[in-house]
Amino acid sequence: PLYQLSGLRKKYQHLDVELWIKDDSQTHDKFGGNKIRKLEYLIGSVYEQLSTPKEDRVVAKGRFKMLSGSSFQEMVTLGFSGSNHCVATSLIAQELSKECSVFLKDQHPASYVDENLKRHHQLGTRIWNDNDLETNKSFPSLEDLQELVNDADDVLWVPPGGTHPHSHWAYVEGAFEFAWQWWLSLDSASQSPSQHRFPHWSDLQGVSVPQQPDFIYMACGTM
Repeated sequence: PLYQLSGLRKKYQHLDVELWIKDDSQTHDKFGGNKIRKLEYLIGSVYEQLSTPKEDRVVAKGRFKMLSGSSFQEMVTLGFSGSNHCVATSLIAQELSKECSVFLKDQHPASYVDENLKRHHQLGTRIWNDNDLETNKSFPSLEDLQELVNDADDVLWVPPGGTHPHSHWAYVEGAFEFAWQWWLSLDSASQSPSQHRFPHWSDLQGVSVPQQPDFIYMACGTM
């Protein structure tokens, strides 16, 4: 949904601007954010592959590794201890009745790190970190992990951060969703967007734009 930042507008009233924010925390009822958006497209791509007969599957550049079996039983990914992506991956795995293993690298203590580690405990995530490895071995590299996973037919490797050509479509979808929420919810009297969620971005096609935001600021990951 969209919310008006009335407090900031009052603070900067001399600028005579309206400030609104799109709350992506509600992309999922348990754990929202952009990582859920990205996984929707990543995992959807995998199931699209699995629905295709094995003899007709084509490995295209930028796609996931082609699964040789008819399904996968475990999802594996990599991140720091407070990674939102790792939590989102584990949540999706649970909803799909799959196992989930994450390789976590240590990071500076913070409240959100503790919260995400608690979420992993609640989800039953299998966690590997530096302390689980032999003292004479370094933490496995991204390439090592990917090679290890590729050798297993029933394990799905999920790229760190959910970053993948397929996941970019999640941001395109989010942009159209924003446009739908902003432009189509304009109240004829107040000319301010309501706080409703609407069906699908494709319904925006052919609709005239009565009022456009002057600026749109989008946070692109860790800053």
